[in-house]
Amino acid sequence: MNPIETWCFRKRLEWAAQLALAKVLEDVEPEASLTEVLVWCLVDSWHTDGCVAFWNNAERGGKPHPENPDGLHPI
Repeated sequence: MNPIETWCFRKRLEWAAQLALAKVLEDVEPEASLTEVLVWCLVDSWHTDGCVAFWNNAERGGKPHPENPDGLHPI
């Protein structure tokens, strides 16, 4: 992977981690297999919501959201 692909992959993983953390904190237990959950986190939700979050991050100059400075608190 070249540097831009690696950077985009990292952003997608950050998005998936945020989704997983939010659902764990909400005590949501999926009724799907791990494979289905990962496909939803890494692919499906990225195409519907992650790209918007990615754009918003870019508009802040790549800085985290003020309510989530360490990336560990879902917004």
